[in-house]
Amino acid sequence: MLPISSFRIGSGGACTSHGFCKVHFTCIGCPAKVPDPAKRDQVLQKVEWAQQQLQYYQREGLSSEARQLEQMLQAADAELREMDSIEHFRTDAQRAPVVESTYG
Repeated sequence: MLPISSFRIGSGGACTSHGFCKVHFTCIGCPAKVPDPAKRDQVLQKVEWAQQQLQYYQREGLSSEARQLEQMLQAADAELREMDSIEHFRTDAQRAPVVESTYG
């Protein structure tokens, strides 16, 4: 397995796509991206931008663009939950198991 540092960097993680970007650098929600909890701020910044744009699109009546941003926000939420899971796994992996015997 290749180390994560050998992959291209995408917004909020590492890109595992080995050629032309099929999603046109829309990294949030891309199945080829491996989320990196250390890059959570990149996703949060994109969420903040998307929320602002969504309000604008809704005011202007641009429903198609608003739906696209709503989908991106849902993907970002899923990605942030995945980052939480990765962090919990890493924390749990550091614990040493403790086995207590009830037999005397």
